[in-house]
Amino acid sequence: MPDSDIPKESLALLRDLAPLLKTEGPHLTTTRVLEVLEAMPRWRKLQGSKMDRSRVLALILRPLGIKAAQIHWGPLRDGHRRGNTKGYRFEDLAPAIVKYLKG
Repeated sequence: MPDSDIPKESLALLRDLAPLLKTEGPHLTTTRVLEVLEAMPRWRKLQGSKMDRSRVLALILRPLGIKAAQIHWGPLRDGHRRGNTKGYRFEDLAPAIVKYLKG
């Protein structure tokens, strides 16, 4: 998709997510992203159940080539992490941040 075809809403969301990587670390759970966005007036339209809001979030990020992934957290136990949830990883967000938010 040419840069000019990227929805403004997608770029606005990416702009709001980029600083979270510095404060929250390299993995952003969908739950945490939704909590942060709820505090921002422009994203108050994200209403409904968590599942509905998660889907809207995914649809907004899709034109940027960003998809939710499994986020594994907690200390290792028997070679496995204690838990996992859906979210967004630095390595998935970084290319879009560099490409679309340069300067």
